[in-house]
Amino acid sequence: MTAHVVEGLRAAISTVAMSAGGSDRVVVLLDRQIQMAIARRQLIRFKYGSTIRVAEPHDYGIQHGFVRLLVYQRRAMPFSRGWRMLDVSKTGQLELRRDVRGQPPRGARASLPVG
Repeated sequence: MTAHVVEGLRAAISTVAMSAGGSDRVVVLLDRQIQMAIARRQLIRFKYGSTIRVAEPHDYGIQHGFVRLLVYQRRAMPFSRGWRMLDVSKTGQLELRRDVRGQPPRGARASLPVG
């Protein structure tokens, strides 16, 4: 598996999904993109499973042996807004957006559903 990076008007886009036995290059690329998005408070657009989502990344690390990403999901069909704990190995086509995230809506709670 080879990681392809596209440089353009937006930040780098990884074009392959990470798998359990996947390329270390893909893992490093996704890791850098996620860390950059959190540090810069940027929105991310990505494919998770078969769904394209737009979210605010908030936390990232290892939980129970799996690399996880805590996001506040802004857009995804048919899913609604809200907190999501995602398995990074199921994430592909990650793109850093130019928009900067704001604070989650006042009534939002971090109930941390997976998916």
